[in-house]
Amino acid sequence: VDDLYGSAIAGSDYVARTDSVTIPAGETAGTVRITVNGDTTSEPDERFTLRLTSATNATIDPAAGSATGTILDNDGGGTGSATLLAYFPLDGSACDASGNGRNGTPTSGAMPVSDGLENGAYRFDPTDTIGDFITVPVDINPSVRPQLTMGLWARSNSATGGTVLSHDSGGFDRTIDIDFRGGGTGWSAFSGTGGVLGFEPVQVGEWTFLAAVYDQAAATVTLYVDDKVFTETGTLGAGNTSLRIGSN
Repeated sequence: VDDLYGSAIAGSDYVARTDSVTIPAGETAGTVRITVNGDTTSEPDERFTLRLTSATNATIDPAAGSATGTILDNDGGGTGSATLLAYFPLDGSACDASGNGRNGTPTSGAMPVSDGLENGAYRFDPTDTIGDFITVPVDINPSVRPQLTMGLWARSNSATGGTVLSHDSGGFDRTIDIDFRGGGTGWSAFSGTGGVLGFEPVQVGEWTFLAAVYDQAAATVTLYVDDKVFTETGTLGAGNTSLRIGSN
């Protein structure tokens, strides 16, 4: 990988790099991590592209030889910098690494595993009758947080169903899941009065970056699925006062 280009500016918006990635035999994808330079300037979302230019013992598919990343603006329309509510590395526990003390509480069926992107993750079984999820003590209702971005890396063993982030109480509240009501079955987000936003088909067994950006005042919801972007007009009602990872 030797070239990054797009609306984002190297050195200002992100740390430019030239690197190589090793893809094991039988696999078709690899991961390259880019460091984003945060600021407090309100600006549009910006994109950069990574391009594969050479390969050893492999052939680069021209249709799949590049990937686009999106740097999300989180500066609240210029009114101030964003506040990190919680951050969960899930590296053996559900502790909040942001320093805000919003530690999660896993159910007995939510199991820590060591095969995440950073050697840490939790496994949730949607068929478990006791419910597999982590409860996070943070209220993401629009009345409390009109502007909110929530995101995670997820890997699903099913292409047809499963919730990854939600405080839904039955009314299309803030949620990222696999849904069939957005025109097809795939990664989706609830957009309140806009219904189900999406969809992007699930790549079973592959790690996928997901993020939903809510702006209640502007009545907009944006869903990011890796380099795919979906937008919808909608406002959200009240949901539960705690967030769940892995279920709703």
